[in-house]
Amino acid sequence: MNDRHAKFHEIPCVVCQAINSLAVADDNKPKLVEAGILPLYVKLLSSEQDEMLRAKAARGLWLLAFKCKDDIINQPTCLQGLSISLFVGYSCILYMHRLVFFISDKNGRH
Repeated sequence: MNDRHAKFHEIPCVVCQAINSLAVADDNKPKLVEAGILPLYVKLLSSEQDEMLRAKAARGLWLLAFKCKDDIINQPTCLQGLSISLFVGYSCILYMHRLVFFISDKNGRH
């Protein structure tokens, strides 16, 4: 991988990390969902992405679930993405399991 390719490859990770930083604040969570972040996170969970990017997307979904759990449940591609991502890459497994248990808990405990 040459320098130019490496820098291009880092951009999605930096952007995903920036969005995740915004997702930490509860006030931002619904705004990010309204802006269409859920399908983007699902796309980033695909096996074509590198493991670090998948882990950042998984963390982003997990952060959003604290306030927007119903949005994640009602977005069909999110549930499909979750089921696929459970089998790809080690580093996103922790967030994915947390998210699956969180959204399946009717009381929203975590």
